[in-house]
Amino acid sequence: MKLLVSFIARQTVVQSAVIKEASPDRILFICTPLAAENGWNEKISLLVSGKGRKEIPYTCIYISEGMPLNLLIETVKRHIHCLMEEMPVTELLFDASSGKGIHRITLSGYLKSLSEKKKWDFFMVYFDPDSRKISRVCLCRSAISEYSSSVT
Repeated sequence: MKLLVSFIARQTVVQSAVIKEASPDRILFICTPLAAENGWNEKISLLVSGKGRKEIPYTCIYISEGMPLNLLIETVKRHIHCLMEEMPVTELLFDASSGKGIHRITLSGYLKSLSEKKKWDFFMVYFDPDSRKISRVCLCRSAISEYSSSVT
């Protein structure tokens, strides 16, 4: 199973492109108070059911403002382990396009470490609004490979 971890962002077109590029089997969304306050979390159904493809199952975690980083990691960890019980994970992808910088840095470190322990492939997926390209960087077993694709 390919699992994508992604913060809910205000630019659903960006997330839609990232989801299309990553083509996950399952998604774990992290919804911040600002995203929930602005109703961005209500657009998830549009993100997970693209044209011509079946709906991607997802879980949404709601986090609070000022949540300590260790609690964020523990919450994500708990949900990932629950998902692992449902279906074996083979690939872990992290959308580094949105969310607070410190949250992205901390969470990407945890997810990379988890991937190394479990011997999964780990990918960072990032949408660059300037070039309108999505970069996908594989960070596994001390090797780095990268490719980009344009968003239409």
